[in-house]
Amino acid sequence: MATSFAPEPIRKQVVEAFSDAEAPAYAQFGTTDAEGNSQIRTVHFHYLSELDVLAFNAHVRSPKWAHLKANPKASGCYFDTKRLIQFRFEAEACCFADGGGHDPLLDSMWAKIRPDVRAAYWEDQSSSSFDVDRRCSTLGVIVLQPTLWDICTIAMEDYRKGRRVLYRNRKGVWSEERVSLLHGEAPPSR
Repeated sequence: MATSFAPEPIRKQVVEAFSDAEAPAYAQFGTTDAEGNSQIRTVHFHYLSELDVLAFNAHVRSPKWAHLKANPKASGCYFDTKRLIQFRFEAEACCFADGGGHDPLLDSMWAKIRPDVRAAYWEDQSSSSFDVDRRCSTLGVIVLQPTLWDICTIAMEDYRKGRRVLYRNRKGVWSEERVSLLHGEAPPSR
């Protein structure tokens, strides 16, 4: 099945890495602030099978939310120590916030947050009485549509046996290019 989330050659690896309950995908995520400076932080990524997307939660008053509302271009990097694969990506981000009432995306993502973090959302609103199972109105969800995947498979026994491949999505069509582990350019022909 063709999809724009990830190209078929790496789709299974991406889905497994970003939906692994035993090894959650806490990864570095980059935005650009109003002054043009890179801003990096760690977020907990989730693969959402019902939408076939990568997403994470964010407070609607957080700097990352403001950055992405102003400039939806983002990047991320996750090293999966279980599979020895580095997943780097560039993406377009879309921010979803509480419009009031039931929202399946926001409700689903709220349920993925640990109870202590949900309590922190409520306490941030100066609520002394709250139900952590009820979604807080300051929850936002950032959904990512990758335009580039840079996949580096590590060979621990011999670095030279590793592999790095770039996958670019141009107008809904993924291309694949094997590149050097060292510098990201095409490897020399032998």
